[in-house]
Amino acid sequence: GYRGNTSIEKRIEYDIRYVENWSLVLDIQIMLKTIFKRDENAY
Repeated sequence: GYRGNTSIEKRIEYDIRYVENWSLVLDIQIMLKTIFKRDENAY
């Protein structure tokens, strides 16, 4: 998505890093962090 203050360059960098390092464990970590992250800036 386009929410937040992350620049398009950083978003692309993160996407490339994700594709190059994909694993089931990484996906599970991302899901758990998403579920349990508490942030006042969350949508």
